[in-house]
This record gives sequence, structure tokens and C-alpha cells, in this order.
Amino acid sequence: MIKRLLSSAEFKMDPLVSLYYFAPACTIMNGIVALLVEVPSMSWADFDRVGYFTLLLNAMVAFGLNVSVVFLIGRTSSLVLTLCGVLKDILLVMASMLIFRDPVAPLQFFGYSIALGGLVYYKLGADALKEYAGGAGRAWADYGVRHPALRKLIVFGGVLFVLFLLLGSFSSSLPVAGQEYVNTKYSSFFGNGGA
Repeated sequence: MIKRLLSSAEFKMDPLVSLYYFAPACTIMNGIVALLVEVPSMSWADFDRVGYFTLLLNAMVAFGLNVSVVFLIGRTSSLVLTLCGVLKDILLVMASMLIFRDPVAPLQFFGYSIALGGLVYYKLGADALKEYAGGAGRAWADYGVRHPALRKLIVFGGVLFVLFLLLGSFSSSLPVAGQEYVNTKYSSFFGNGGA
């Protein structure tokens, strides 16, 4: 429906105008849920603890996200939005591994690899993948003829890297107290003022 509103000749809305129509309905729905779930357990001290600048920055980021989502659906489709969500999840897991040194189980690694392969397949298609795979195979064979020792070293290094990733993911460093672990990671990254 959003795609039709944004791209059909009958309506032809831009993202800000469409957000002007969608936002009141979203506000009412979120307001009802917030009144029932969040407001009874909140106080003004919670706002002071989080900080008004943080709340304002969060609202600005949420507004930008809503505009970009509507813009993306208008230019492409809701399927592309879903696939972007999968890519976002993959990038979040990779960032969590690099920044916070969080372990990833082999099953998670395998699952995200399948998801990434599906994204590449959707983007390129079967024919283009066959063409690229054939070109890569020819280039790899040509490289092996020109530099056989370096090619063996690259293969050996790749195998070691995959083993390192798989064996490193078996060693879980997550303590039993999950909330304390999250608070420690958060305060070490953002400092005590943000926690």
C-alpha cells in the first residue's frame, strides 16, 4: 500500500508528505501501548537519568529512520526493505564481534552466511552468479599459474582463518549474569554518564 501511495501516478507523494499522513496513526497506537505498559512505571527521575539531549537525539534519529524507510519503499519495494533489515542484522553482529568481542556460535555464523548468500543471490541472480563464478575460477587458475607458491599460502591462510573463527566461537566468554555483562559492556563503551 505504501509503495502504491508513493509511486503511482494517482497519488505520487514524497516521503515527508506520506509521513505526515502515517505519523498520527502510529502516534496513537504507540501512545496507547505506552500508557498501558510504560507510563505506570516511569517517573521524572528516569528522564533526568537518561538526559533530555539523549531523548531529543533519539527522536531525531527515529524521524530520520522513518523518512528513509518511506523513501526506500517508494524507490524500491517492501522486499528490499526486508532484505536491508537482514543486512543490518549481519552488520550488527559483525560490529558486536569486533567492538565488544562477543562470541558467535558456529550455527549463528552458518546462518548469517546463508542469509548473506541469499542477499547476493537476490542482487545478482543465478545467471550473473554463474558468470562471476566462472570468471573468478579462470582468474584464480591464471593467478595459480603465475604465482603458485603465493596461491598455496593464500589457501592455507584462508583455512587457518576459518578455523580460527570456528574455534574462537566455541569459547564462550559470556558470564552467567547477563544483565551485569550488558551493563559492563555498555558503560565501558559509552562511559558512566550514558548508562
